[in-house]
Amino acid sequence: MNIRDLVSYALKTAAGLIGFFMLMKLAGLEQHHELRLFNFVIVLIGTFSLHRKMFLKDGNHGYFSGFFSGIRMSAMAIVFFMVFLSLYASIIDPQFIELAEDSGIWGGKLSLFQTGIAILFEGLASCIVLSYTSMQYFKPYVMDTADWGQESA
Repeated sequence: MNIRDLVSYALKTAAGLIGFFMLMKLAGLEQHHELRLFNFVIVLIGTFSLHRKMFLKDGNHGYFSGFFSGIRMSAMAIVFFMVFLSLYASIIDPQFIELAEDSGIWGGKLSLFQTGIAILFEGLASCIVLSYTSMQYFKPYVMDTADWGQESA
């Protein structure tokens, strides 16, 4: 999988995360933290779309190639989203950090850095789980090869 495809899918996934965040903000639903579970669905859709392109359109990829490509793509999307959130919380709405503090999810007094790190680790853990989940669907399409060195990366 080439880097251009990974970045393209990561940008699309990050755009979905940003769009959902802004929609929640505009609808006044930012205090409903359970809606953050939909972020999981957005990243799963991005990962699944990447794997669909890899295995159904491009073909000739191995299991680990697909698994790690899914992790790399979704991790890039999370980093892009973190850059957006950092800019948003520092420039547009500094009270965003107070909202995160009030949620009770991460505890008391938080800095922008602490909030960013917490969301980053949460997102990276999701990347691994979602790439694995998506690969279970595409397992029948994995190139069957005895020589792992021949898998395309």
